[in-house]
Amino acid sequence: MFAARTTEIRTIRSRLLGRRRESAWVRRRCSRVYAMPRSGLTRDVCPSLGTRQVSPHSPTINRILVVEDDVDFAEALQDVFELSNAEVVITGDAASAVKILNTQSFDLCLSDLKLPGELSGLEVLQEAQALNPAARVVIMSAFTRDPRLDRALMQGALCVINKPFDAECFLQSMQSMCATGVVVARLGSLALGSQLRHIVEGLGFVLQVFGSDEAAARRISAGNISLLVDGGAAARLSAEKLGVPVLRLEPVDDESGRSELWWADGEKLKLAICRHLGKSLDGN
Repeated sequence: MFAARTTEIRTIRSRLLGRRRESAWVRRRCSRVYAMPRSGLTRDVCPSLGTRQVSPHSPTINRILVVEDDVDFAEALQDVFELSNAEVVITGDAASAVKILNTQSFDLCLSDLKLPGELSGLEVLQEAQALNPAARVVIMSAFTRDPRLDRALMQGALCVINKPFDAECFLQSMQSMCATGVVVARLGSLALGSQLRHIVEGLGFVLQVFGSDEAAARRISAGNISLLVDGGAAARLSAEKLGVPVLRLEPVDDESGRSELWWADGEKLKLAICRHLGKSLDGN
């Protein structure tokens, strides 16, 4: 009944207003049905991104690929994104998304994790990065405990986001990310990745984490990297070629001669990151 009513409303709205015409009524409908509090915007992204002001001269997100099998939800996202003058392409499964990614370019790919068929959002992420190491991919899911979300974060996803969410606030956050430098980390620990993400995004940068040294090296070679954290040989070589500073997370001996994991201290880690990024502790 709800789906039928939604379809009826969409048909009437399309006839009277047109799909691309900005409408406060459409905005209210999408927000009422799909929005959630802004404090719950993302699972692993600094909440301040949602309130950061975007300069009119910042790079913009003009083309978005939405991979979502819930048609109503996908079209509601399209309504909101198009109000910001973004061109939106929708597909309902990973196999179709892979074909589209091979023939078209996008500024952002927003993919559901669980999709019909044998492939998931992880395969969409992998294909997007194989075609363009600097691809911006966000994974969304209604299942917050799915372990594949952690895998997505360790494979270079910008973030993972819980459904439903405030689509307008989300797009503003992504626009902010386009205007900031990227810090790449090659880590084997998700817990360290979460701590690092909190520090990096608090300083106004975007963090991409890779479990593979080769993947980190490819991302660095694609450019717009401000810092490499704990990379392997391949990633450090790419950073050296481009003049990207490298922060090594190596144990040091304390006064008693015992090995100390200094980066376990959040303040020491933040100080080291600030030093390499040329930032003060307050982010200025």
